[in-house]
This record gives sequence, structure tokens and C-alpha cells, in this order.
Amino acid sequence: MSPAPLAVEAPGGPGDWVVTPEGVAALAEVPAAGRPAALDRLVEQEIAGRRVEPTPPRVAELLAAFGFGWEPLTEPGHMRAFGHAALMLGQAKRHAAAEAGAALDALGLPRITLDGVRLVDADHPRMRAYTELTRGDGEVDLYGDEPYRIDGGSWVLRQTACFQKYALLTERTLADRALPVALFEISDSFRREPAEALRLAFRQRRFHLPEAHLHTADVAGAAELALPLHRRVLRVLGELDAKLVLLVNATHEFAAARPGFFTELVARADAPALVRIGAPGALCMDGVEVDVEYKVVDALGCPRELSTWQIDHRITASFGLRGDEGGRPATVHTVLTGGVERYVFLALDRIARREAAGERPRLPLWLTPVVARVVPADAAALGAAGGLADRLAAAGVRTELDDRDQPLARALAEADALLVPHVLRVGADGSVELRSRPHETFRACPPDAALAQLAAEVRREALPPPDRTAPRLTRHPLGRPGDRRENWGEHQRDEQRDDQQKGTRHGEPA
Repeated sequence: MSPAPLAVEAPGGPGDWVVTPEGVAALAEVPAAGRPAALDRLVEQEIAGRRVEPTPPRVAELLAAFGFGWEPLTEPGHMRAFGHAALMLGQAKRHAAAEAGAALDALGLPRITLDGVRLVDADHPRMRAYTELTRGDGEVDLYGDEPYRIDGGSWVLRQTACFQKYALLTERTLADRALPVALFEISDSFRREPAEALRLAFRQRRFHLPEAHLHTADVAGAAELALPLHRRVLRVLGELDAKLVLLVNATHEFAAARPGFFTELVARADAPALVRIGAPGALCMDGVEVDVEYKVVDALGCPRELSTWQIDHRITASFGLRGDEGGRPATVHTVLTGGVERYVFLALDRIARREAAGERPRLPLWLTPVVARVVPADAAALGAAGGLADRLAAAGVRTELDDRDQPLARALAEADALLVPHVLRVGADGSVELRSRPHETFRACPPDAALAQLAAEVRREALPPPDRTAPRLTRHPLGRPGDRRENWGEHQRDEQRDDQQKGTRHGEPA
């Protein structure tokens, strides 16, 4: 149902606004009965504080079947993945890198990939400036109850993916002429989430975040880049075949300068949004100018954050980033595919939603841990079944041979529990019958034809490589590898002073 009245074309001053493809209204003017159901749940979460995120039972069942679980030998909130689950996480990381690469290619952005550290020094001057900007109290408690401190000192485990990318640019010259430019990293991040909020594969204390920083000349350039980025996010989320609802937080200044910005986001997404505009002069949470969160509506109707992007220039400035011609860049922070574990969670939620609609869905082949399971019709067929399984595996099809002595019905039930898309029943004479989801019956299929069909499917749905462009070194956004900022000596002096206070760095006496 559309909000009413739809009296204005864009959100106005500070406050909470409902924006749908049909129009805009102040939240206070829209009764709960007049809001889309997902938007009403979002209002309960964000304004009423009723953040309840139960795991859909079918998703919990699938997580357990694939091998995801909490590790009992550590504190709560740390997930382990073994066997099929570990393969799925690895594939989800590859998918995140490939989608980020494709998006940055489409935007025409040169990019650099990082593999960063886990520990940061909370007392480093730049970290203190960042924390004070994002929280205002100087305490390092960006997410969760408290940070993971090491030995009770100032060393903390990374809570966000930002630190390493900013740290790199404090040491290098950012070429103004090369902007915009992107840095990408899949970070190993730690947040001490409250125990009652923990949800397996969705809200954990250790997770992997595939984040890109898109550095632009200014906030105006970042806002211009955000619109095509928005389209790329919607393309990725389309794979999950789910309803969306958007949560937008913006500064008064950003909203006032771009009155049609949020209505355009909503129109392109064809989804409702809760838009929250701050008071004049106030930054959004995390110290940014605008924060857009894409909430996927799960099988229980609960909006769950997956993808996001933010625009900031003050955090960027707090780390001392500047261009070689004196520019003060802005940054678009984006997590295109969402956290790695969360993407897997919501891919399984798609299965739950489609099954509830009476379908026999399957995961995308790139995420499917077992693409084909070969089952011998009887003991005499084991040799022929093993030969076909070997041929499938050699052709790049992830294959398992079910050589256990058990009834066919049980073998099929176990294959269904793992969402195996193709089951091949092999006779002693080498004949093959193939059952492929969503169908429930077998059909005769010559071995060579079955092999060709499955190999072609795997090739068609394989993940592309994350890097498909040849960089030109004359356009390297950070200059030559040996280049350093002119104020690098000042930066070193800051570190030397810190070393004297702490005692040692990198195992060497201060």
C-alpha cells in the first residue's frame, strides 16, 4: 500500500521520511497500516528499537546440513565451516571479488587489491582522530559492546574494513589526475556483537567483509558515482530474487543540495525506503555524509542488511589523505555483495522462500558444493559409476560418488538435503539415468551426453576472474611503487614518538 498523503516530491528538512516509488511523506503522517509491510518492520527495528532477527527454520536446517556451526572451544559468536561449508565460503569470497571487479570495470575505475592486517593501534593519532569523528567520545567502540583488545593495551583487532586502505594511502601519493580510483580488500573483521544478537552466518563476532573504497575528487563526484553504483548493487541483489527495503541516513546538507537524489534511488530500486535526515551540522553515524543500506526481506518477512554504500570526506581527511596537486578527496565506501557469510545466509534464505512457494529450487552452480552425485544401481554397477564420476570430476564438475550400500530412496533423500542439482544413476552395463532439479523423475541419458550437459552448465555459470583489464602503469593512481608523500618524514616522526612511548615496534627496540 502506498503512503498517504504523498504531498511532496522529495524529503524535506530533518526528520524521518517514507519514500516509495509512488511518492514521499513524513513518517509521522503515514499510519502503520499505510506502510508496506517490510517498511513497517524496518521502522520497528530502527526507530522503536525492536531488532529481532530470528533465523528462518529452513535456513538453520540448511546451514547445519552443509557444515556451518558455532565453535564450542572459543567464546560465543565465532563460526566454523568444514567440508561443504568451507567450499561455499571460499566460493562466496571469489564471487564478491568477481562482482567488485566487474562493477569497477563498468564504472571505468582503476583499482588496487589489498590483503591487510588484523591488528591496529587504537592510540595512533590517526586512529584517535577517526574514532573521535565517528563516535565523538574518543573511545574505540565502533561496533558491539567493546573492541577486542590485545593484552589490555591499545592494540585492537580490526572492527571495520576501512583502516588498511586508509593506512596505505597515508604512505603514498594519490594522483589527483587519476581520480576516481578504487581500492578493494576482503577483510578479516572482528566485532564484539552482543550475545543475544548473534545469528549463525548472519551476525557474528568474526566475519569477512569485501569492501571497496572509491576515491573521488569531492563529495559531488562521489554522489555522481553512487548512482551507477546503485544500479550495480541492484543487479547483484537480483540474484537473490527477494523483496528489498532501503534504509537511508543523510546529513541535512547532503539532502538539501540534492533534493531528487533519494527519490531516484527508490525509483530505480522499485522498493520503499525509510530516509532519516539529520539536524544541520550533524554527521551520520560512523561520521559519513550519507549511508544507504539495502535490506533483503527474508522468509520470515524480516529486513536484513546485505549491501551498503556510504559517502564521506571528513573521515578521509582525518586520515590525512590528499592528492599530489593538493586535492582533498572524498570516499565512497561500498560492500557490493554484503558480508561473505551473510551472502551465503541469504542465498539459503532464497531456497527457503522458493520452497515455501512450492518449488524445487537450487543454488547457483558456482555456490553449489556438490554439482553431481553418482549413484550405482547395485553393487555390480560400482565400477561403471566410479568411471563416470572420475570423468565428470576431470571435466570440472564437482562430483561425489555415493558408493555406500543403502537403498536408492535414502541416497536420493540425502542428495536432496544438500540441494544436489544433478543425480546420475548408473547401471552395471554403463547405462545412465539423470535427474536434474527442479524435476523429480529420472530420464535415460547417454553417458557422453550427460557429461557434456553438466560440463557446459558449469562453464556457463562459472565465476569470472576478478581482474579482466590490463592496467597501464603510466596511469597508476598511486604513482610509481617507490613514490612517497612529501610529508612522509613527518609521518615517520609521529611513529617514532609513538614507538618511544610503547617500547618496541616490529620486534625492534625503540
